[in-house]
Amino acid sequence: MHRAYFSLLLTISLVAALTAPALAQSNTEDAHTYMVRGMAAVEMAKSNDELAAAVKEFKKATEIAPTLAPAWYNLGLAQSKIGQLKDAIASYRKYLAMAPKATDSQKVKDEIIKLEYRLEQIEQINAFSGEWVSADGISASIVADGNKLTITMNTTVTFAGGTEAWIYDDPIPSPNVYDSKSLTFHLESRGSKLLGTLESPEIPPFTTGACSLPPEKNQAEGTWENGRIVLKSNVMKFKVIMNSNDSLFAGPKVRCDGIAAIGTMPFALALFGPLGTGGIGAVVSSGASGGLMVTEVIAGASAEQAGLRKGDEIIAVDGTELSLLKGDGEKLMKLRGQPGSMVQLVVNRGQEKTDSSPATERGNTLTLSVARVDISARK
Repeated sequence: MHRAYFSLLLTISLVAALTAPALAQSNTEDAHTYMVRGMAAVEMAKSNDELAAAVKEFKKATEIAPTLAPAWYNLGLAQSKIGQLKDAIASYRKYLAMAPKATDSQKVKDEIIKLEYRLEQIEQINAFSGEWVSADGISASIVADGNKLTITMNTTVTFAGGTEAWIYDDPIPSPNVYDSKSLTFHLESRGSKLLGTLESPEIPPFTTGACSLPPEKNQAEGTWENGRIVLKSNVMKFKVIMNSNDSLFAGPKVRCDGIAAIGTMPFALALFGPLGTGGIGAVVSSGASGGLMVTEVIAGASAEQAGLRKGDEIIAVDGTELSLLKGDGEKLMKLRGQPGSMVQLVVNRGQEKTDSSPATERGNTLTLSVARVDISARK
């Protein structure tokens, strides 16, 4: 926290406060008391929670002496340290209003610019909260808090060959039960870079007596820009040896004979999002022609009303050919949007045609207009 530097600034400000003419017109003793209490709180603070106590003391000083410029400066400095950036900017501006000709006025103005930049970065990160999707269609949930991100994969990720498993002296084919891992990233934003850890919980034994894999915590990094997050890390490779525990009075049972870490596997992941909460009311997967195949149409949803059917392949969305996009993640981004907005789909439907369909049919291709509906409650 650079406590010594922070305390020095507070001491300088306190000296200035004691010589300021405005202080003579305020409740000098009470203001002085709360200023000193704030300094003591800073000196004792070992965490942001404890530093928040200093903010309370400096606030009290400003309430007692609203024109006391150094009190506003000290309040802004303490607020910035605990991440109350908007409040810190307001306090610094109060200081400049009270002391426009102060020798450090330009320094404080520069600090306001820095805080505004930090605030913009945090607001961008906070906008990441929501559902994201990988290039191959794996869903992830992101929760943003300040400059911190928690990214949880909504399904397990399979690392083929990640575990060399043996049982009864025979190898278990890969991928096996130990190759599927639940993953959570805990990251902190530093500009456009992300730094933190990738964690996965213990993989429990698949049957009584079998081995369990230990939890993992590995370093992770990434970058973000324009609705795309790229993450990199490693996961552990294990060798698992199991055997039979024979008995004269019972059948053989699985016995864990040993687990050994034998290396690491690189892991890279690209996520696209956040997805809009508006969807068409249909379930899709990869299509044969590079589009999205409709595997289910929700009864009564806008997709059904527009004439979309199970087995249709969506090949274009709002004029963009889906086959030109890199993966299912980018394709789903096109399909999702704001609830109530309209999306135009170009669909392949083989040779089947119907006169009752509210669509314009061109051979085996149809054009459908679908209203997006809010699907967030269905998650």
